[in-house]
Amino acid sequence: MLLGNVQVLTPQQHESKKFPLMAWIYPPPSMLQNQKAVEAQSPDKMISDLTEDFLPQVDYRRLCSLGGPTMKLLKDRLRRTPPSIGGISLGCVGVAGALVHISRFFQLRFLYWLAAPFFCGSSCLLLVVALRIALVLDTAREELRLPEAVSAYAAAVVSLALNSSALARVLGNSEFFPVLFTLAAAGVWLAAVLQFAYMVYFFYRCWRTSTLPEPFWFPPTVSFAMTGWSGTSVHMDRTLVEITFWGGMLLCFSLLPIAMFRVLRYPTKVAPNPSVGILQAPASFMLVAWFAVGGSEWLEGETSRAVVACVLFFSSQGTFLITLVAVWQRRQHLRVFSPRFAGFTFPTASSVTGALLYWQSLGDPRSAELLASVWSAVMAFLTFPLVIVIIFVYLIHWIWLGWPEVVADPMRLAKTPVVSETPIEAFPEGESQGEGPAKIQAKSSRQLKASQFETV
Repeated sequence: MLLGNVQVLTPQQHESKKFPLMAWIYPPPSMLQNQKAVEAQSPDKMISDLTEDFLPQVDYRRLCSLGGPTMKLLKDRLRRTPPSIGGISLGCVGVAGALVHISRFFQLRFLYWLAAPFFCGSSCLLLVVALRIALVLDTAREELRLPEAVSAYAAAVVSLALNSSALARVLGNSEFFPVLFTLAAAGVWLAAVLQFAYMVYFFYRCWRTSTLPEPFWFPPTVSFAMTGWSGTSVHMDRTLVEITFWGGMLLCFSLLPIAMFRVLRYPTKVAPNPSVGILQAPASFMLVAWFAVGGSEWLEGETSRAVVACVLFFSSQGTFLITLVAVWQRRQHLRVFSPRFAGFTFPTASSVTGALLYWQSLGDPRSAELLASVWSAVMAFLTFPLVIVIIFVYLIHWIWLGWPEVVADPMRLAKTPVVSETPIEAFPEGESQGEGPAKIQAKSSRQLKASQFETV
């Protein structure tokens, strides 16, 4: 039935059409009950009836109710959004920061303005994470039972801290935006509280699930130094900055050797997927944090500070090369793009940024400084574009192509599933022994878990 240029659909027809943007209007109940009388009216009279009788119901159903078709579609889309979207948000922040440093070091001013869209995109993805927690809390609760999912949400917290810190640095010298600076400071402190809570909860879930250190351990743990990194922009107490930085250093060099050994020793069992890219994150993160906090006031003398920066630089670039080796070991598992490729974004951007910052900190143009500058330039112009490509391919998959059902929520599984060579029987052996349906179902569930998963 057509009303001029407006097509009227019944609720059943609307549900089958699945139009999410309110482009289709439900007819009022009076029109549904007496359809023939309505059809006899003129188009102008029918549109008037719609305006007077039905539009208030549209506002109530669509805007005041959480059960409408639009909200159902939104919730379904949020459920199919991988938790690693927080890693992409963090990757956008890393890209923006790297663009700022590249523009300064190589005198490419246009790159400085390209950082703004990445900051805005990161903030929008943070909004998606917040909506996901608010509207599909049951899904978030289920995911947060697994350490890998906790790591993904912790990455979003780090993104919140760095976005707030960047906003505070921009507004720090301005007297016209005190309210925005206050909001940025509130974001930094909120992220600090959330990071500590996620870190404690992450250790608890790892203990409950007997999960040993591997790459996804680093976002919720080493990011403890993020509090000091972002706190310098909002005049955080220096003692707290020092405590969080050195706490991050302790976690980094305690967990990194264990995770590195397990990644190289068990390539088919430990991070046999793109999440292995996070292995380069901790040392690079601490190197950038070192320059962000301006070094440590607990160290006396320029020599000791130079030694710490040198150790962090070589640790950062060494773990980057080891990550390349680990990626080569898992090359067969990286042929299909998946949400876990988010693990390559921020860590690689941090490796590039750390190399550039160390190059800037060097003074005399000697051979060592020349080698560092060449290496930084190679890192910036070869690996950095790959990070941008991964971010855009991820967003294209998420927005237009969508993920397959198995890949749509990869964080639901703590370990990568291994296909069992032994088929699961439809009728377990216990049925012939007179066991009840409940015992048979429980036994089948245990057999399925034992056959599908392996742990180191």
